[in-house]
Amino acid sequence: GYATTFRLFMNMLGAECHIPHNESHSWDLVKLDDDEWYYVDLYSAVSGQGINYGAFNLNEISATGTLIDVSAGSTSLPKANGKKYLYPVQMAESAADFYEMPKQLKKAIKDKKEILSLRFEKDPDETEILMASSVVSSVQARLEANPPKWMKDMKGMNLTSAWCKDENEKTILAIYITFSGNTDDFDKDSPEAKKVREILDKLFGESAGYDPMAPDNGGMEGEGDYAA
Repeated sequence: GYATTFRLFMNMLGAECHIPHNESHSWDLVKLDDDEWYYVDLYSAVSGQGINYGAFNLNEISATGTLIDVSAGSTSLPKANGKKYLYPVQMAESAADFYEMPKQLKKAIKDKKEILSLRFEKDPDETEILMASSVVSSVQARLEANPPKWMKDMKGMNLTSAWCKDENEKTILAIYITFSGNTDDFDKDSPEAKKVREILDKLFGESAGYDPMAPDNGGMEGEGDYAA
């Protein structure tokens, strides 16, 4: 329904649009005004399975690693080779080199950005490209193990990364930043929350494991040490 409704809207706007699909999923293939094709995975975006900016305007390379299985699409459909309207291309900021990335990532997380897109002045070599996803995973692991004070209100942070090329064949690293909660969540230590927990404990037994009503749920909300 999502894919067919999206195609209806695209056709009403005069844009060509197809619906590739596999055994379990459907998405869209739309032609934009650069005469190139792009994937759009509307369902993954609205269902919470996707990441902000991560399911729109994808090409064959940038779709890799998402819910879209581009290899399962019909061979009779056009290839999604567009670059102009890739979100990482449109939102890219300059990075001197690969080693500047951690500093820029820290600032992006502190500023609660949803995507950090870096166009490298000096193209990363093969080793640096292979290292990139490990560096992003390492940043997440370190922040989870020893979250700084400025992360106290950030809940369930997840980092994912993907590479692409712009129209000039410059290498771009996109790092998507998502949070499972928001900073204006209810106060789990409030009298109201405690009263509800007492009722739940009485009716259903005490909590164990993941529990959205538990005051220490969410990893970064606990009483762990916070670095400066």
